[in-house]
Amino acid sequence: MSRRTLNRWIGTHDDVAEAVARGRGEGTTEQVENALYKKALGYNVTVKVPMRVKKRVRDPHTGQWEDREVIEMVDRERHVPPDMKAVQFWLTNREKMRWQKSPEQDEDDEGVTVIIDV
Repeated sequence: MSRRTLNRWIGTHDDVAEAVARGRGEGTTEQVENALYKKALGYNVTVKVPMRVKKRVRDPHTGQWEDREVIEMVDRERHVPPDMKAVQFWLTNREKMRWQKSPEQDEDDEGVTVIIDV
């Protein structure tokens, strides 16, 4: 879609205008930067997992105690390891001179040619 068409749609369709405004909204870039930073470093997250638990319960009809196994959802902390692509992206964009993929040669530096005669 051309920019001209998009601008026309923004002017004539309220839902398109709202979607574009949300995408350009304040804090959007910061949210993405923070998510990338978090992904590059790794983080911990709490998840609910099912766990089999033995419980001692009293039967209301007989009055006797019974051991029963039940499934309960419990919180567990999981570590999400750093994402190497996020690390690479962060470093190549934040520290361009130190982390560029192919360092450029200095202008004063003459290339060295090695000839091996066998």
